[in-house]
Amino acid sequence: MYSKCGKIGSARLAFDVMHIHDVTSWNSLIHGFAQHGDADNALEAFSEMCSSGCKPDDSTFLGVLVGCNHAGLVKEGEMFFRLMVDEYGITPTPSHYTCMIDMLGRNGRFDEALCMIDEMPFEPDVLVWKTLLASCKLHRNLDVGKLAADKLMELSESDSASYVLMSNIYAMHGEWQDAGRVRRRMDEMGVKKDAGCSWIEVKNEVHAFVARDMSHPESIYQMLGELVDRLMASTVNDGVDARGADEDSNPTVARLLQLIGDPDSSDAWRQCWEAGVTPWDLGQPTPAVVELVNSGTLPDNGATVLVPGCGAGNDVVALAGPGRFVTGLDVSETAIQKAKQLSSAADGNFFTFVAADFFTWEPPEKFDLIFDYTFFCALHPSLRSAWARRMSNLLKPGGEIITLMYLVEDQEAGPPFNTTVLDYEEVLNPLGLVISSIQDNEVAVAKRKGMEKLASLMASTAIAAQGATGARQVLDGSNPMVAKVRQLFGGRDSSDGWSRCWEEGLTPWDLGQPTPAVVELVNSGTLPDNAATVLVPGCGAGYDVVALAGPGRFVVGLDVCETAIQKAKQWSSSSADGSFFTFVAADFFTWEPPEKFDLIVDYTFFCALHPSLRSAWARRMSDLLKPDGELITLMYLVEGQEAGPPFNSTVQDYEEVLNPLGLVINSIQDNDVAVEPRKGMEKIARWQRMAQPVNE
Repeated sequence: MYSKCGKIGSARLAFDVMHIHDVTSWNSLIHGFAQHGDADNALEAFSEMCSSGCKPDDSTFLGVLVGCNHAGLVKEGEMFFRLMVDEYGITPTPSHYTCMIDMLGRNGRFDEALCMIDEMPFEPDVLVWKTLLASCKLHRNLDVGKLAADKLMELSESDSASYVLMSNIYAMHGEWQDAGRVRRRMDEMGVKKDAGCSWIEVKNEVHAFVARDMSHPESIYQMLGELVDRLMASTVNDGVDARGADEDSNPTVARLLQLIGDPDSSDAWRQCWEAGVTPWDLGQPTPAVVELVNSGTLPDNGATVLVPGCGAGNDVVALAGPGRFVTGLDVSETAIQKAKQLSSAADGNFFTFVAADFFTWEPPEKFDLIFDYTFFCALHPSLRSAWARRMSNLLKPGGEIITLMYLVEDQEAGPPFNTTVLDYEEVLNPLGLVISSIQDNEVAVAKRKGMEKLASLMASTAIAAQGATGARQVLDGSNPMVAKVRQLFGGRDSSDGWSRCWEEGLTPWDLGQPTPAVVELVNSGTLPDNAATVLVPGCGAGYDVVALAGPGRFVVGLDVCETAIQKAKQWSSSSADGSFFTFVAADFFTWEPPEKFDLIVDYTFFCALHPSLRSAWARRMSDLLKPDGELITLMYLVEGQEAGPPFNSTVQDYEEVLNPLGLVINSIQDNDVAVEPRKGMEKIARWQRMAQPVNE
C-alpha cells in the first residue's frame, strides 16, 4: 500500500519492523523499488532476500527485471533473466519476456528483441508487439515498426494505441501519406483513442475530467479562462511568447494538447478558443507582419489577401488598407467573434472575417496573396498535402504565398508539430509553388528568435511546359538565392555547403520537376539502347532519376546530401515504381558502386564544382563508365561570374579534362527546351570513349 502511494520510505520501514519476511513481503518491497525507478535498492533487496535463505519466485524476478528496465541496466537484466532460468529453473512467463523485449527495444537492440520474440515458447500477444512498437517510436525505427504494427493489426484491429504509435512513426520519417492512411484506417474501423482522465476530490465528491470535456459547471470554465488570460497577460507584458521555445514546459501548451486530443479535428480548435487556451495569440499583430507593411515589401498586385487561421484577427487588420482587401478565415466562431469585436473601431471597408473550415470553404474569387503564420505547423502532418492543394487552389496564377515558418524539431506531440523548410517544399513544389526568397525572421518575439523564417513562394502556370519563370531559375549572382548559396560556401567547395543549402531550402537550381531536356530524351527514344544501368550524380530531389527510370533501364540517383536523398525518397515513394530506381547518399568522388554504368547523365553537376575539382570529376566519370558506355552532359555555359557556384564553364573546359581520358564529343546541340531564363545558355553533349586516349 505504501509503495503504491509513492511512500517508498514508509514501505521499507514497514518491511523492516516485520518479524517474518516471506517471499510475498520480499516481492512487495522489490516491486515497490522497481516501480519507482530505484534499481539499486531493488537489486540490494534481492541480494538480501537470497542471503536470508528465502527462495525467489517468478514474481521476484519480474520485479528485478522491471527495475533493470527502468534504470537502463540491460546487461544486468540479461544476467538475471539467465539466472532465473539456469539457477532457479523458473520458466519465464509472457510478462518476463515482455519486460526483456521492452528493455532491449528501449536501448535500440531490435535484432536481439526480435530474436527473443522468435525464441518464446508461445505466440507473442498484443502486449509484446505493442511494447516493441513503442520502442520503434522512441528510436524512429520504421522497418521494425511496420512489422510490429502489422502483427498488432492481425491480433487486434481495435487497439487505438497501435494506430497512433504507427502514425507517429510514419510522421517522424516524413511519410505523411502513410501516416494519413493509418489515421484513415483508424476512422474506417471506428477505433477511437481513449481519452485521458484526471480526478480531483472536492468536499468528499470526486470529479473526473477528460480531454475536451465540457460537462462540468460553467463556473469551472470561466475560472479556467480567467487563469489563462492572466497567464497570457503576464507573458505578453514581459515580452515573452507564451508558447515559448520549450513547448512541453509551458502549462498553457500542455492544456492546449489536452483540449486538442485529435489535431485532425476542427472541433478541437473551437474548444481551444472557447476555453481561452490560445498560447499562440500575442494579443497584437505579428511583428513580421507590421514590418512587411511598414517596409512596403508586400507585392504590388496584392489587391486581395487571405489570412487562414486568423484567430483574433490582429494580422488581418494590420495588413488591410487602401488597395488591399483582406479576408480573415478561422474555423472557430468564437475566434471570429473576438476578431470582430477587437476590430470594431477600425475601418471595416478593407477587411472582413469569415467563420469556415479552410479545407472546404469556397470563396467567390481567388486571392493575389495568402499569408500563413504558423498555420502549417499547427496542422497534423497527415493534412499537409491537403493544405498545399488548398493553398494552390485559393491562389491566383502568378499569386504569392508568404509563410512565416515556425521551425521546431524533436516534438513528441503537437501542435505545433515538427516542421522544416523541406516539409513545406515537399508538398508545395509538386504543385508549382516554389520559394523565391527566404530569410530569418529578425523581428520574432523573444523565445522564437532563431526558430522562424519568412519565405515567399510564387505560383507559376508555366512550370509544366517550360519550368518556372521567376528569378529562382536564373543561376547567377543576380539571383539573391544564388548569392546566399555562395555565402554558405564562402568560396570553397564543401559537401557541408550543399547539405546546408538543402536544409535551409536554398536550392535555386531545383525546378520541382524533371529537367525538360531529360523528358525530351526519354520521349524521343534517343537514349542509347544498351543503357540498362544509368547513374545521375548530384541528383538532388531525384526528379530526373524517376523520369529516366523504367523497364529495361535501372537508374541510380547519387547525392552527397542526405536531406536531398531523403526528399527524393519521400516524394518518389508514391509517385513511381521503385523497382526501376534507387537513391544513394554518398560522395561522388569516393563512392564505389557494385558495377559500372552504361550511361551517366550529368545535368550542371560540372559547373557546380569548383574548377580545381574538374580533373577529378573527369577521372571519376571515366572510372564509373563501362568501356562502351556513354556520358550525356547538359552544359550550363556561363561566363563573367566572379564566384560560384555555378562557376564559369565553356565547352572547352569539358574537353580539356575528358579528352585525355578518351572521352570525346559524339554530338552537341543547343538545348531547345531549356527553361526560359536559361535559353541560349545550355547545350546537350553526348560523349563516347575512343579506342585510344587523346594525347594531351
